Amino acid sequence: MSDQIADQPVLSFRDLSYSFLNGGFALTGISGDLYAGEHTVLIGVSGSGKSTLMALAAALLCPSHGQILLHNEPVPGPDQRLVPGHESIVLMRQQPEFSLGMTCRQLLMQHLRAYERTWAEAETLRLLKLCGLYHFQDRLPNTMSGGEQQRLALAIALSTHPAVLLLDEPLSKIDPYQKAQLAADLKQIAAEEGVACLWVLHEPELAILIADQIWVMQHGSIVQQGDTETVYFCPQTLSIGELLGPINQLPAHLWDRFPKAKAQGGFLRPSQVPITSDMPVLRTQFLGLYTLVWVEVDGVEVVGSLNPKPAP
Repeated sequence: MSDQIADQPVLSFRDLSYSFLNGGFALTGISGDLYAGEHTVLIGVSGSGKSTLMALAAALLCPSHGQILLHNEPVPGPDQRLVPGHESIVLMRQQPEFSLGMTCRQLLMQHLRAYERTWAEAETLRLLKLCGLYHFQDRLPNTMSGGEQQRLALAIALSTHPAVLLLDEPLSKIDPYQKAQLAADLKQIAAEEGVACLWVLHEPELAILIADQIWVMQHGSIVQQGDTETVYFCPQTLSIGELLGPINQLPAHLWDRFPKAKAQGGFLRPSQVPITSDMPVLRTQFLGLYTLVWVEVDGVEVVGSLNPKPAP
């Protein structure tokens, strides 16, 4: 892939809007680009329009206005196709479904049945290895854990060589350890396969771990978008900042004491608050990897964090 092609977006939204039959708008003025090997995460409260945008991206709904482009070509909506969807755009849902009575290897072979058999067998083994399922190839999906089933769903999705993966809370029913490991693996796999990924996530830690770009949705619009570090440390509003975890919005008279707050528009994450002995402690909350500490600074309640002490 040349640098020039790599710099071009894979999937683009151009002034996208969607309205319900009763005339109410679900989405308004959505614009943005997804790039190969990158992960863009949609965050926002329930009802902000994330799932509607995913359905539009999957070509399962027709936009009321604007365009969706795949490699700069319009994506046909369900009104233009006998079967809604697009072969280069795959939607992975929370709960994958598999054909009964078929092993992992058989399921993948079924999805590759249109190809020459020797190649299909080699591709099946490649995908099983890529997704960490080589030793599960003869297992039935219903005997596997939630994380293993999601790995199988990913392998099946990749068997179509998609340009775009849409991941709508696919890790929500997986235990925390498996979730973090699978997220890290998905990030690496997408980079290796050159797939553009759009996620819907509600867990701040997971969003920060996965995202290269974050799009914040409120009331059907994208109200802030940018790289993960910028959105995390420099949210445009307090409500945006709180979507990614605890945050302080400090009044201007404290900016001299906390210089980073001035550079970040008055916002300061707990990890950026140096707690000193002259700050009265109001309360604490132990969270394992760190402890949140609420202190008083010149009459203002500020939340900081401390690393845990060594175990006794």
